Amino acid sequence: MQSCSDVYCLIPNSEIFPVIEASLKEKNIPFDSIYTHINYSKFYAEYRLFTETFDIRHINLSLTISVIHSYDGWLTYSFFAGLIGRDKPEYRKSIPVVDQDFLKGGKHTKKSLRASIDFFDTVEQIIKHKEEITKAIETLLITKVDKPSELVEKVMSATKISNGYGKDGKNKRAVLERALYANNRWDIYNAFNEGYVYNNDLNRLTPDKRAQLDLNIMKYLLN
Repeated sequence: MQSCSDVYCLIPNSEIFPVIEASLKEKNIPFDSIYTHINYSKFYAEYRLFTETFDIRHINLSLTISVIHSYDGWLTYSFFAGLIGRDKPEYRKSIPVVDQDFLKGGKHTKKSLRASIDFFDTVEQIIKHKEEITKAIETLLITKVDKPSELVEKVMSATKISNGYGKDGKNKRAVLERALYANNRWDIYNAFNEGYVYNNDLNRLTPDKRAQLDLNIMKYLLN
């Protein structure tokens, strides 16, 4: 059982996640939600909004807003955004270019809690940056790749992804297998996204750290 002092004024999950769901239903916004936790002390929620879409050439993506919270003080109550494939919903995509500094965050105390307001402020900010996000993905789509394996190695070095165990390096091999026939930097990005970042067999990072790694990969490929 997790507990804290009265002075700490911990925000219970009941004042965050149900409030957000109720607001989405009240606004008649169709959505899916996924909830996970680590040791009942760190909590992650992901809301996929079907009304907010990004259609970029042949790429079809929906907006997701994730909310993180903890009872042990390790995570600050905050939001981060992402894109998810409508055709392949198991594949997550980061929000490129935008550092997400504009997204809402706060302490654990009740004074800072405005779950519903913060959530929709986050959605509004992403929509505000939609043109910038779309342009970034288009840039990756039109940037050709001549030597996929070399670029994979550069990305791994820049983002501090280890090769993994084994003679050939499991992490590196998983990405290279998907990058073998890459034509552009979007293909390389997806090779990392699917091969390592969201590969539960290889990557044990928590959801918030995966999202940051995903964003770092995207930003490197845009340089």
